[in-house]
Amino acid sequence: CVKNVLNGIEGGLFIAKRGLEANVEEKIAKGWDMLERNASFLKTLVLDMLDYSKQRPPEYEDVSISGLIAEITDFVGGRAAKEGIDLVVDIGSAVDNVRLDPTRMKRALLNIVANAIEATDEGGRVSVVVTPKADTHLLITISDTGKGIPEDKLDTIFEPFFSTKGSKGTGLGLPVTKKIVEEHKGKIEVESQVGKGTTFRITLPLRQS
Repeated sequence: CVKNVLNGIEGGLFIAKRGLEANVEEKIAKGWDMLERNASFLKTLVLDMLDYSKQRPPEYEDVSISGLIAEITDFVGGRAAKEGIDLVVDIGSAVDNVRLDPTRMKRALLNIVANAIEATDEGGRVSVVVTPKADTHLLITISDTGKGIPEDKLDTIFEPFFSTKGSKGTGLGLPVTKKIVEEHKGKIEVESQVGKGTTFRITLPLRQS
């Protein structure tokens, strides 16, 4: 994975250099685009690796879950609109304040929402629903109407370096998400049907002991 990215950066540099030498704008633009794409992927890969390898407890704060979800949907909303995907958020009024590490939980949820948008075709739907679960927990349900995950792959999607996106994925996004959720004493579950979509359910305690 890293080798492929480095090869992409090297290829982008080569094309951009040839473009500069020949003063061909098209080659310069192509090389620069390759550099940008591979540098962005490398950044994501490094951040995922750091997150996965970190052994530190969450830095808990009292957080508005509606505010946290709004930050995530604001970040990916433009992409969803561009792809013609309906992004829907439903947060129960009975649930808002929860104690968690906002930076890490935002990363965990963003991984799933971004994956859902990527897996969904134009005209599809991605939903984020937050509901109370008893008096002690909240349930975050993220669903899409995308391609779905084959049943024989469901047991492996949380394993490091496994990706349903081939060379486009780092293979660490979902393992990082699972690690963060479990560090919060929570639980993550997934259901999927090929051709119909995928649903992730994350259960988190409202307070931390």
